[in-house]
Amino acid sequence: MLKFNLKYIIISLRIELTVFLIMITSLLLFIGVCKTNISSDGVGYYDYLPSAFIHNDLYRNNTSISSRIDSMSVYVDINGVKVNKFNAGVAILQLPFFSIALAASKFFYDGIITGYEIIFQKSMFIGALFYYFISLVFLRKALQLYKISGISILVTLFLYGLATNAIQYINNEATFSHVYCMFLVTVFIYLIKKLQLGYRKRYIYFISIIIGLLLITRLVDALIILSVPFIVGNLNDLKQMIKNVFLHKTPIIISLIIFLLFVSIQPVLWYMQSGSILIDTYQYEKFNFFKPEFINFWFSYRKGLFLYTPITLISILLGITLLYKKEQYLALSFLLFFLIVSYALSCWWSWWYSCGYGQRAFISYYPVIFVFYALSLDSLNGLIKKIIIFISLLTIPINHIQARQYKNFILNWEDMNYIKYWNVFLSNSNRFIGFNNKLIMNEDYLKINKRIKINDRLVLPQTKVKIVETDLPLFEKGYVVKVTNYDYFGYNNRANLELCLQDNGGDTLYSKKITYTNLTNTLLGNQTQGSYYFKLPGNLNNSKLSLTIKTLQTAVRFKNAMFIIYEIR
Repeated sequence: MLKFNLKYIIISLRIELTVFLIMITSLLLFIGVCKTNISSDGVGYYDYLPSAFIHNDLYRNNTSISSRIDSMSVYVDINGVKVNKFNAGVAILQLPFFSIALAASKFFYDGIITGYEIIFQKSMFIGALFYYFISLVFLRKALQLYKISGISILVTLFLYGLATNAIQYINNEATFSHVYCMFLVTVFIYLIKKLQLGYRKRYIYFISIIIGLLLITRLVDALIILSVPFIVGNLNDLKQMIKNVFLHKTPIIISLIIFLLFVSIQPVLWYMQSGSILIDTYQYEKFNFFKPEFINFWFSYRKGLFLYTPITLISILLGITLLYKKEQYLALSFLLFFLIVSYALSCWWSWWYSCGYGQRAFISYYPVIFVFYALSLDSLNGLIKKIIIFISLLTIPINHIQARQYKNFILNWEDMNYIKYWNVFLSNSNRFIGFNNKLIMNEDYLKINKRIKINDRLVLPQTKVKIVETDLPLFEKGYVVKVTNYDYFGYNNRANLELCLQDNGGDTLYSKKITYTNLTNTLLGNQTQGSYYFKLPGNLNNSKLSLTIKTLQTAVRFKNAMFIIYEIR
């Protein structure tokens, strides 16, 4: 009996399992699984768990701040008390996986554990994978309720699971809120559709749990409520569903109590940390509702939604073009929802949402976009449908290449632009690792210590030559070295520059190698004045600094080149 059930489960989930295995394979063999899965903002979302179950420092009101908390940037100072900047919803969803890791850690670690050991890192990775997979399951179940054809569901699930930047937030940023909110939204869509098709009080209860969790995970994602008119599909059904809900008073009261119980978790945690139940932990980070950044949010090279996740643009253009003629309500209700969410998210003071792959703020709403895509695709037939499917599927390899570029620092994590994007477009060559992460310095805060003119010369192919060697003067605050040159920076030039710092005994104190073309500040394939900054540590007495060029198949010409040593003021 057990074997039969397992076989049935595998068959019923064959699409989701296939997508899941492709994603895992890509992570293992192409993109690369990160060693650290709890990082950056994800530390804040996660730290409720080690704080409560390992360090016992969650309750801090009127108590001294632990050195552990005082050293963590995810805690902000509120009236002299350190408070976790991020909400606790993610930690609640992570709790089962954290519990398993905590129990297992007792067998693997003898000393004091912190909650950030490898077993905890990988348990969070597995947790993110789990919610990603369950999100696929609920999206399929929701699409089936719309009576969408099997082929349209198949294509949609492949695109949903493989063609978006959500893949990054399963990997390195596995404890960010995005995948967890994406899971909650797919469940929300499924429950609303079930409620429309037939009233059951349990749907009301589960919906109240989902909305409550969304509010204490990422407050702005509660905007998903505005997608209900689109999810239902037509105005008459929407009116009937609302009428059915309000005909039953007791379930409404119970669901409201359930909702308040979940929402109250965050104020209780704030009170435990600070003695206050309402806190603005984001303090000076605000929405500017009079200055939406629609164009940047959608199209910019920095973090444009449509540029880094092009399937979203295909979905919207396809849906609006096709559905408007046949299903105006569907098209207009979706478009209105999309515009409201885009408006809200683009009004955040940092519309690019700091470091991240693509427009990560929109990940939570992908389930709605892919329902729209599936409905649009299902309205097509014949050759046109095949062409749309083919074009759509091309976004999968594009997404995985860009995800690998992001992981390997080929895409700048925060500050991409037109030049940086096209210089490395869909390239995963190792010579581009770090290419777009050049150090930017304000020379107003630097003082020139030594300026050396590099002799004009042609360095032939297959040559290694030291072009600068000088003593490094002592300066406590550190140094910045700037190398400039006027040359043709060709795309195929694979020469390397290496800056090396050695003591009098010949031991290397610092070494950094860059691709020669990294000097360029314009598109590759142009003759221009290029530059690059190297930042050195301070307190380096009696050391020598050298710059070496190693050419491969292409010659390098030095013209009007300079080697400048700056002191940091």
